[in-house]
Amino acid sequence: WFSSPLKATLRFGELSLNGELLFHMNYTFQAAIYGFLIGGIPGLLLPFILRKLPVINAIFDPFFAAGYGVPKLALAPLFVLWFGIDLEPKIALVASIVFFLVFFSTMAGVQAVNAQYVNMARVAGASESDIARNIVWPSAIPYAFAGFRIAAPYSIGAAVVGELISSNRGLGYLIEA
Repeated sequence: WFSSPLKATLRFGELSLNGELLFHMNYTFQAAIYGFLIGGIPGLLLPFILRKLPVINAIFDPFFAAGYGVPKLALAPLFVLWFGIDLEPKIALVASIVFFLVFFSTMAGVQAVNAQYVNMARVAGASESDIARNIVWPSAIPYAFAGFRIAAPYSIGAAVVGELISSNRGLGYLIEA
């Protein structure tokens, strides 16, 4: 079931020297980075948009909570059916994980803005864009960065797991082979 540590070390050296490990790492990191961007950017921007639309936020909040609760690895076979076995299902898996982590973290930051600051800015004549740029954004950005920091290792792990499920390249494939 398991190789000896010496055999594993020799195989690691062999894969490193012939460039095969670098090839598989590149494939995995490509899926992780694309998925990180595709899931992270909407996860960052959507809370700021929903801040201005509280009715829409109230309507979609249960759906976001349900989407967050769905085990993403259970969706991996569906992603394979929808997108094939190339890079796209791994990107979709990573994006689905990263989106919710960044979204809920950023939403917590947007909701944590001190309402007194916003009201004071409105009294002083600030426009909605001024409030967003000078009060909401600086207050929420630490939460957003925390979400990205949490999502980064998950993106690599999700790409590897996606490759374990169906792939002929990547670190997950290499682990399985």
